[in-house]
Amino acid sequence: FSSCHSSMRVVASAASGRGTGAVAAAAGKSLLRVAVAQMTSVNNHAINLETCERLSREASEKNCQMVFFPECCAFLGESTAETLASSEAFPTVVDSFRAIAKKFDLWLSLGGLQEPASESKVHNTQLLMDPSGSVRATYRKVHLFDVDVPKGPVLKESGYTAPGDELVAANCVDPAGCEWTIGLTTCYDLRFPLVFDRLRHVHNAHIFTVPSAFTKPTGEAHWHILLQARAIETQCYVIASAQAGRHSAKRESYGHSLIIDPWGKIVAQCSDPNATGIAVADLDMDLLSKVRERMPIGMHRRKGLASLGGSSSGENAK
Repeated sequence: FSSCHSSMRVVASAASGRGTGAVAAAAGKSLLRVAVAQMTSVNNHAINLETCERLSREASEKNCQMVFFPECCAFLGESTAETLASSEAFPTVVDSFRAIAKKFDLWLSLGGLQEPASESKVHNTQLLMDPSGSVRATYRKVHLFDVDVPKGPVLKESGYTAPGDELVAANCVDPAGCEWTIGLTTCYDLRFPLVFDRLRHVHNAHIFTVPSAFTKPTGEAHWHILLQARAIETQCYVIASAQAGRHSAKRESYGHSLIIDPWGKIVAQCSDPNATGIAVADLDMDLLSKVRERMPIGMHRRKGLASLGGSSSGENAK
């Protein structure tokens, strides 16, 4: 490997004339080169945006078409008051990321931005942005993290965050002209397989985003297991960008940004779980198709639902 929130469907292009993607296109092979980022966000927009720009530059230099940033990539507050106040900068933050996307000709997955929802709450909002800086999909995190972590912090996300009410998938096209569908999820959504099941079997996802800020205790116990399970049971690529290391005296994140293929194999991960950096992988549509052909769980799932008296209406995944 490499070191280191009803659905919206939008067709757009991730094609680029550079690097591995262009070679693959010439050879007729459907590869999408992506980078998964890892960083230690703090309560300062400027510092975090500078880090995001640096990582985007690195991804561009490695001929990537897309970069996936973790939850809270623009701001990670030390208090509820800081988090709420940070949402006032949402339009400016989005404009900053537009500039980065344009500068480096990259698609950006921006996990967990603080978007104003009301006077007392924000949305945990993930944006998918194309290389022109246009926002092609918006997902507001549905499942909120209200947990007393064993040997860790007590976190109540619903105290300052309003949940989203829809699942979101968006399309892009790789340099060979192959269309990929990306299902958007965020952090705690990982523990709810029905989200991934619906995105895969109703919205035909090939890739899942899982931008996260897992605590160290929960990450050590469940991060790899859950991510690999979601990849295996849906036969999708899973791109899990992670916050890493110590943000403040009160907060530490698990790290371990990685990319998993549809067979459950880790194909890229950051070599240092606490360091800022990227890991790169080429997503292969041919490999994904072969996995699904050899074990057609979409068809078997429909048959199972029919046997149980359920309905597969509207489900058309292969």
